[in-house]
Amino acid sequence: MGDKMFKKIMAFSALFLFFAGASIAQEDVEEVTKDSPNEAVGTDAPADRAVTTETKAEGDAAAEVKTAPEQTAKTYFDGVTTYANSKVKFQLFTSDNFYADKIFYKTNDGQDTEYTAPFSLDAEGKYSVKYYGVDKVGNKEDEKIFRVVIDNTAPVVSIATKSPIVLVNNVYYTTSANRFTVTGYDALSGFYMALYSLNGTESTEYATTFSFNIAGDAELKIASEDNVANKTNKFSIKLPQADGTETLSEVESLKVFVDNVPPTVAITPDKPLMDKLGKKVASTEYKFAVTGEDKESGLKKILVRVDGKGEFALYEKEIQFVSNGDHFIEAKTVDAVGNESSIAILPVYIDIVPPKSELKAVTE
Repeated sequence: MGDKMFKKIMAFSALFLFFAGASIAQEDVEEVTKDSPNEAVGTDAPADRAVTTETKAEGDAAAEVKTAPEQTAKTYFDGVTTYANSKVKFQLFTSDNFYADKIFYKTNDGQDTEYTAPFSLDAEGKYSVKYYGVDKVGNKEDEKIFRVVIDNTAPVVSIATKSPIVLVNNVYYTTSANRFTVTGYDALSGFYMALYSLNGTESTEYATTFSFNIAGDAELKIASEDNVANKTNKFSIKLPQADGTETLSEVESLKVFVDNVPPTVAITPDKPLMDKLGKKVASTEYKFAVTGEDKESGLKKILVRVDGKGEFALYEKEIQFVSNGDHFIEAKTVDAVGNESSIAILPVYIDIVPPKSELKAVTE
């Protein structure tokens, strides 16, 4: 009886030690794998917007829009599809109730590969990552699939203007009244955001149309990115050419001269007017010329209206009156970027009535 009891105690102790060892091994595996099943490396924390402003050294101009020197790893889920860029790395983890051993994976229709380290997907396009674990005694996990779209292409950005940009003597002109609209498009992960900088000022996230609230030389820069941090400083805008045509041009900045100064206008008779009872008097022989001047973007047109009749019309030739009485001329000018002068008004009385002469004999 004593020998049998001793053998039972030893067998029970060996069984206890086996299960205790298995339990420790399982706890070790779980410690490594918990909270990180099938995660892409570097995607847990919210991704910062990589397009930033960089302040220049003291004494230089204000901040400019700049992009981060390198693309950051970023994923994006739109509710249906997961997107990532090629900077994102994918980790695989496994656990087992006794002894986890290996993980195998393949991308699309490739060959099974033993997982040894986080991997990235370099080429742009759709991927199906299939993976499964195998424990030390040969038990194979059912294959799992993770689908992702790799997007390595920066968005396409365009700018529309309320009024056309004007080219005069190889200088682009606009005005503070002109409004700029930014549109971004990305065929895969979608457009995320744009920052714009006017004349080196601190960058502003685009939300609605904007204008140059300055005068003189200015520069527009745009920095944009899509939902997986592909970035671009380029944008397209319609610009006039030397031959008068307008072409959609891709640029990294737009240098313009902001012309907010209206042109001048003047109405001038070809002979001095006479004054009578507070009125300026002329005859039907008088001719009235309208002139204008603009020293920045240049004069575009002169508009006139006579006696308040109808709308302003293009000035074509000197104005003459043929009827007797009160008349007036209104005139204004418009420069190349749309600045209008104030309206000049010249009232004039046209006298077409000849004098009446009499002959009187005078006797002593």
